[in-house]
Amino acid sequence: MAPLEDELKKLQALAAQQWEQYTTQLHSIVDNPHELLQHPSTPVVCGAFVVGLGVGLLLPRLRQPFRRFATVEDVPNRLFHEEGKLKALAVNFSDGDTFRARHLPLFRAPGSFDGKLSDHTLQIRLAGIDTPETAKFGNPGQPFGDDAKKWLSSTLEGRRLTLTLLHKDQYARAVCMVQYGWWPFRRDASEEILKVGLGQVYRQAGAVYGGKQELYETLEEKARIKKRGIWSQGKKMESSSDYKARMRAG
Repeated sequence: MAPLEDELKKLQALAAQQWEQYTTQLHSIVDNPHELLQHPSTPVVCGAFVVGLGVGLLLPRLRQPFRRFATVEDVPNRLFHEEGKLKALAVNFSDGDTFRARHLPLFRAPGSFDGKLSDHTLQIRLAGIDTPETAKFGNPGQPFGDDAKKWLSSTLEGRRLTLTLLHKDQYARAVCMVQYGWWPFRRDASEEILKVGLGQVYRQAGAVYGGKQELYETLEEKARIKKRGIWSQGKKMESSSDYKARMRAG
C-alpha cells in the first residue's frame, strides 16, 4: 500500500502547487478584468483551475479509505455526521458495552504496534444500550456485569467488525452500531445483547440509536417478560445509571 499512498501524496502536492499557480493567475485577472477576454489561454487556464480545484478537494476523500485511524480523535467529525462506516478488529474489552478495536483501513491488516492500547486503538461504545457495570475504580461490580463482558468478548474478539459511527461522546469514545458476521447472517451486537437479557436500552442524555430505538425497546421488553439475564432479579434489578449514581453518592 506504501507505493499507492506515495502516489496519492504526490498528486496532492501537485494539486496544491497548481492551486497556488491558478490563484495567482486569478488575482491577476480580478485586478485586470479587461484582459480576461483578450488572453488566448483563458479557456485553458480556467479549465486547468477547475481540474486542479477538483483534484485538491477530492484527494483527501480518496486517501481516507487507506488511512489508519489510531484513536477516535483521529476520525474526522464529518464521518460521524455522515454515519460513516469503518472496519475494525476487537482487541480488548472493558465491560459489556465498551471495548477497544484496531482500525482496518482498506486492503490493510491490523499490523503490529508498541505502547499503550489507548494510543493505537479506537474506544468503542455500543449504541443504544447499557450493560451492568464490572468492578472498577475500587467499586464492586453489578450482578451480570462479568457475564455481559464475557458475552461481548466471546462474541466479538478477533472478529472483523463493521462500525457505523453515530456520535463521539464526552469521553472521546465512538458510539457505534457494531455489526459482525457475513451477510445474510450479519448481526447487530446491541440487538443480540438485549435478546439474551444482559443489557437494557440506554435512556440517558445523548443516547443515539441509529434508527433502531423502537426495535431495541421491543427486544428489551421480550427479555424482561422471559426473565432473562438481568431481568431474572425482578425488583432487585438496578440499572447501570442508578448504580453509578449510588456509587457517586457514597
